[in-house]
Amino acid sequence: MPNIHIMIKYELTIKDLTKIKFNLNKIPESCPIHLTDKTDNVSPFLIAPLLNDHQLTVTFSVRNHYFFGKLDKITEELNSYITNINTFSNISELLIVSGSNRGEVDTLSLLKYLQSIENKVDIGVAYNCNLGEGQQEENDRLKEKLSYNFVKSVYIQITDDLDKIEQGIKYIRSLNKKIKIALCVLKPSNSLLNSLKLRPWKGVSLSQPFLNDVNRAQSINNWNTKMLKKYEIDYLITV
Repeated sequence: MPNIHIMIKYELTIKDLTKIKFNLNKIPESCPIHLTDKTDNVSPFLIAPLLNDHQLTVTFSVRNHYFFGKLDKITEELNSYITNINTFSNISELLIVSGSNRGEVDTLSLLKYLQSIENKVDIGVAYNCNLGEGQQEENDRLKEKLSYNFVKSVYIQITDDLDKIEQGIKYIRSLNKKIKIALCVLKPSNSLLNSLKLRPWKGVSLSQPFLNDVNRAQSINNWNTKMLKKYEIDYLITV
């Protein structure tokens, strides 16, 4: 079997420009970074110039730019992101997500808009493979997302159900054999797992055995790393 290179990205939420060094101490030097999108915090485009040694992905969460569902206002913000991305050589991708409590304007709305302006920025989209009765709708939405040629990657939502992860990867590959896939995982710690037990993240499904045992959580991550190499996917680690 040939050697397969798996890229590991690290997701950071940087709330204070003065604490960038503190944030970077959590991750390997010069590794790819995924910047979350928080409109009440620091713009990713203020952070990007300080991270020239890192390849960046930036998130655009519709929830954080919703403007009471006014499409023209949301697309105005999206255009600003696209313009900024084109000025930074170290930003390679924009991840568009609807966010929790998806409204009438969502990822699909924005992909349709980007098609109308002949977008040339590489776009990533999210996919949840562990939604139970809602899985068929999610699968149908992903199929529509991947109908846009500028969508280059799919980010699989965090879950510890390994069978569902494998099923999800196979479904994505059935739609597009060459699409990039990143599996979102946690860097488990007792404090993070305790926080998730008290305040679960919307759309994130984690079992009680995973949440109650940091060693079990880490062992599942290790199993993912070994077994899923055969699918040649990347990892996005939330730290």
